[in-house]
Amino acid sequence: MLKIYNTYIHIPFCERKCNYCDFTSLKGSDSQIERYVNYLLKEIGIYSQKYDLSQKQDTIYFGGGTPSLLPIDSLEKILSKFSYDKNTEITIEVNPKTVDTNKLKEYRKLGINRLSIGIQTFDDDNLKVLGRIHNSQEAIEVYNLARECGFKNISLDIMFSLPNQTLAMLQNDLEKLVSLNPNHISIYSLIWEEGTKFFRDLKSGKLKETDNDLEANMYEYIIEY
Repeated sequence: MLKIYNTYIHIPFCERKCNYCDFTSLKGSDSQIERYVNYLLKEIGIYSQKYDLSQKQDTIYFGGGTPSLLPIDSLEKILSKFSYDKNTEITIEVNPKTVDTNKLKEYRKLGINRLSIGIQTFDDDNLKVLGRIHNSQEAIEVYNLARECGFKNISLDIMFSLPNQTLAMLQNDLEKLVSLNPNHISIYSLIWEEGTKFFRDLKSGKLKETDNDLEANMYEYIIEY
């Protein structure tokens, strides 16, 4: 029987689709989420016939979508299908708007020990343009709450080359990001994916791509920061 040591679990639900996102996602009702989890558990059962899930996992990663929309009992059911201990890195991607102190504490009880928080930018106007459901203050508050709840491993995501973003705006984002002292940082350049609201707005002239020279300057600034 084949052994696996690292597992990715995809949760395709979002409170609202971001304007730049081309991933398959939907705003699931409680019944849809429950049905998805039940099918996911069945699929894990099928894979267990080929892969040895009794082998302790090195990493388990809940990505999406917005996996922090899942009820705690659903996460518990999924994790119960795997073997893990305190040394297993268990990550869940989090939208700042979808968690509170109680949920973070429940994550800790389940053994989830790493958060990946999608901040994207600390500029509230740009957050609205992106279609994010949180604001910058909520992002900072959730980060601080997570630290208070005992999370010692937190990754923060931000984006650059956003519509109307200046180099000064990016500098401000990086200053705030680094001041939080996360354990890991992921920085992504915006991609204008076909089929997204951003792409349609680009074609209609409502939005403009970042100038190539400015985007290059932003990238260089990030590398040297």
